[in-house]
Amino acid sequence: MRQLIGYERLGEAACVEALNAVYEDWNLLQNLFSPTVKLKEKRREGCKYHKSYHRAQTPAERLLA
Repeated sequence: MRQLIGYERLGEAACVEALNAVYEDWNLLQNLFSPTVKLKEKRREGCKYHKSYHRAQTPAERLLA
């Protein structure tokens, strides 16, 4: 989120309301349409762990599948 608004302190009421509106839209975008990888398998061989992952999908794609 700091990439969008910067690192300055915004303490005025009008700024806070505007930022809350931006946060709501940003959260929907991140939570529904940003692809993430999920762990498929984790196995231990000796002292090492080997992990394999599903292909990257958005949560909306997972829901539709």
